[in-house]
Amino acid sequence: MLVSLENYDNTLTSARIDSVIAGWTKAGLFAHLSNAEISKAVDDAEADDLFSVDGLLKNFPGVIYPFMSSFDSPKHIYSTLLSHFAEITHGAFNPTKITQRKENGGIRLQYLSNGKIHSYTFKTTTGFLDDGFSTFMKSLASENNLPGSFYTLKYAADIIYLTKQQHDYIVNHNLLDLGEE
Repeated sequence: MLVSLENYDNTLTSARIDSVIAGWTKAGLFAHLSNAEISKAVDDAEADDLFSVDGLLKNFPGVIYPFMSSFDSPKHIYSTLLSHFAEITHGAFNPTKITQRKENGGIRLQYLSNGKIHSYTFKTTTGFLDDGFSTFMKSLASENNLPGSFYTLKYAADIIYLTKQQHDYIVNHNLLDLGEE
């Protein structure tokens, strides 16, 4: 092994941070925030010592859902996730009467949206996510006639909701590293 004393700094530059935040603002990611909230979040983002732009979003309230925090309540993991997914859509997705219960061989999640009862059975009885969860997450948009979809941020393991226009703008301007789509 060779060791060198070269300076390796992979942090984001302030110019890149400013550019990305301006792009996110233009895409409408912060439309639900007040000017004061945006200003504080920008200050916090600029003070972070991060390696990817995705991590900056944690400074802006209600834009992402930190996926790993769903494991804080393993008894109700699916209903918790669904509720938090709804929050980051800012009214586009409004499930009610959310229930989660154990059934033979799995956990059944049920909710009411747009006058229709939706249900999905996950093939697990533990506090861990079923392998089919990503399929379920992707299906939420089409099943509920949402103007956007849920995406996983590649390097932050967080969930973001983007409209089709936001998604296209963000991808075209390389403003996020989205995971599987």
